[in-house]
Amino acid sequence: MAGIKETKDSLHKELLELYKRLTAVKPEEIFSGNSTKTQLQDFAVLASSLSQKTEALAYLSSVEEEKPQVVIAPPVPEIKTPEVVVPEITPVVEPIVPTVPVPQIIIPEIVAVVEKTTLPISSLENKQPEPAPKKIFPDVKSFIGLNEKLMFIRSLFKGEGTDYENAIAQVNNCASYSEAEAVLQNFSSTYKWTQDAEPVQIFYSIVKRRFA
Repeated sequence: MAGIKETKDSLHKELLELYKRLTAVKPEEIFSGNSTKTQLQDFAVLASSLSQKTEALAYLSSVEEEKPQVVIAPPVPEIKTPEVVVPEITPVVEPIVPTVPVPQIIIPEIVAVVEKTTLPISSLENKQPEPAPKKIFPDVKSFIGLNEKLMFIRSLFKGEGTDYENAIAQVNNCASYSEAEAVLQNFSSTYKWTQDAEPVQIFYSIVKRRFA
């Protein structure tokens, strides 16, 4: 640190001067009972100043001149880059296969000869048209519930279940409502049905619904 040497030299001189002054004072004069207050105070100040400067010199002596320190950095380890080995690529040479011409096979065209069948005109004239298929109607029973069945047997067939089943079978065999109506007229005449009666109207409506 700049200036320490000069300060130490100055303190040396001051200490020597204070020491000379302090040793020049006779102890018997100071510590005798004849000393004045002023003499004692001067001696105390001189001793205190000598003590302070001695401490300052001791501190400066402990402080060394700062020298620039050279910091040696540790050596940086050398990082080796791994060597990348590129495998040698051997080109693959495909063998040249000679092109062999494929012989063209010519398939002779086959012409089918269809003989015309000539039917005599008389056979065409005598051919009758086929009849239309007969329409199939559902069973009348599929429209009649249990309560209606019991009502028909009691009110229309006078409790005869067999006659009721016979009437249903005949209606199921009819191909139209007009045929079924003729069947019902026969039963109406036999059992004296009143055409305005509710059971009769319901029975006719159910039979009519079968052919709808």
